[in-house]
Amino acid sequence: MTNGVTGHSLHRAALVLVCLGMLCACTAAEQTVSRPTIASGTDWKVEHCAGRLCPRAEDVLVANDLRVRIETSVGTSSGIFRITVDFLSKSDEFEFDPSAVTVTLSGGKTLHATGLSCSRKRSDLDAKGSVAPSKGPSQAREVLCFHLLFASPPPAVTEEFVMRLDGITRKGVAVRVPDIVFRPHVVNEILGSLLDGGVVPL
Repeated sequence: MTNGVTGHSLHRAALVLVCLGMLCACTAAEQTVSRPTIASGTDWKVEHCAGRLCPRAEDVLVANDLRVRIETSVGTSSGIFRITVDFLSKSDEFEFDPSAVTVTLSGGKTLHATGLSCSRKRSDLDAKGSVAPSKGPSQAREVLCFHLLFASPPPAVTEEFVMRLDGITRKGVAVRVPDIVFRPHVVNEILGSLLDGGVVPL
């Protein structure tokens, strides 16, 4: 009887250790990131992808013939406040002027974007003050990518801020994009998209 009880206790202890190990693994894989959101009830939506289904976390604005992938330096070790916008379209009717984009921080300060083409060298981001920015509209022929740089340290990953993605036109007519609100989210890299597209709001 004693051996049976001892064996049962060891089995339970092993199960507890396995569960604790799984819990630690999941906790270790969680990280807080800043992700764009938009209000529902518009022609636009945000598609989130993270975890094993995506090689890296991605947020994509989608509306009709236009997709805009968004990536930000907020929450990274970079000291540069950068938002990268990558336009993908089957139409060549779209144009984008990066200088029209603004960001409003939680304290109410509004920052204006300086646009640099993604074709620039990475070192150009550090030397943005001495590199000529992209000015005026550029035509979105299938793919168009810009680094939007802001003259401010990046906000904390837990801070909410609003980006107004102005400067998009189609055949000369402004394309209205709802305010994009960046909010902190917890991403679980192990569970991936099993939890609300891989994103769990704080």
